[in-house]
Amino acid sequence: MKMKHTKGKTSLLLTVLIMSSFAATACGNSNHSNKSNTAAPGESAKASTAPDASANTTTDNTATDASKLKPYKLKLVYEGAPQADEALVEEALNKILTEKINATIDIAPIDWGAWDDKINLMIASREPVDILFTASWNGYAKNVAKGVYMDLGPLLDQYGQGIKDSLDPAFLSGSKIGGENYAVPTNKELASSGGIVYRKDIADELGIDMSKVKKIEDLDAVYKIVKEKKPNMYPLYTTGGTFSSHSFVELDYLGDTTIPGAIDKNGTDAIVKPAEEFPQYLNALKVTRDYFLKGYINKDAATEGP
Repeated sequence: MKMKHTKGKTSLLLTVLIMSSFAATACGNSNHSNKSNTAAPGESAKASTAPDASANTTTDNTATDASKLKPYKLKLVYEGAPQADEALVEEALNKILTEKINATIDIAPIDWGAWDDKINLMIASREPVDILFTASWNGYAKNVAKGVYMDLGPLLDQYGQGIKDSLDPAFLSGSKIGGENYAVPTNKELASSGGIVYRKDIADELGIDMSKVKKIEDLDAVYKIVKEKKPNMYPLYTTGGTFSSHSFVELDYLGDTTIPGAIDKNGTDAIVKPAEEFPQYLNALKVTRDYFLKGYINKDAATEGP
């Protein structure tokens, strides 16, 4: 059995594709002022700081003669392992970008394990980046507060009609911080869900009725049977560690899970508190710890807390 992992590669790919298409139409504009243009830590990670950004400036929404634009090389940084066909993808993109805006692109993936360290170093060293992957669970709000990203609102208004047409308005509205858009959100679901993925063949073999499982405590009886009858199998295999994710404890982290503070989705107030102050969160930790001590969870799942 396996805990569902919510950071899917598909959603990452969609985000990159959408942001790439935006770059093809908007990266070169510098006619609009940027509210965050004062010097700040990591400011150079904004698209507006790339050298010669004004070279591809246009003054209206009409087609531009690419031959009259100065050559420009875009840098796309996203989270993931380098792919074998990266050069082929770059070549195909370069043909399109050269024709459209006289630009080429450098795709620069960063492995998941090294992402946080490398991206923080890039921000601190003010390395120019045109397109950067971000997410609510990946420090989006914190980096906006640091002045890392450019306000894309004016560019969306002038060049992003295709984006606006393809996205539900709730996406652009819901991803605003301080009334401004600093990223183009992925065109996917407006809600999230989570749960336990289990092997039906094992459940059927052992006579386990999974329809009786309504809450995480109900899994104790299930895992007990699996451990007794399948001693060489971990009843719960996970890379995530606990049942304390928002899917199980139903907390809303207000758009950024890297920032402490949440509200109870089932509550009637809007008081923001640390997750540890919610009884359902503490219960999830206790249940997880109990299951780990009983040998239900793989030992490399990062759950060996106190």
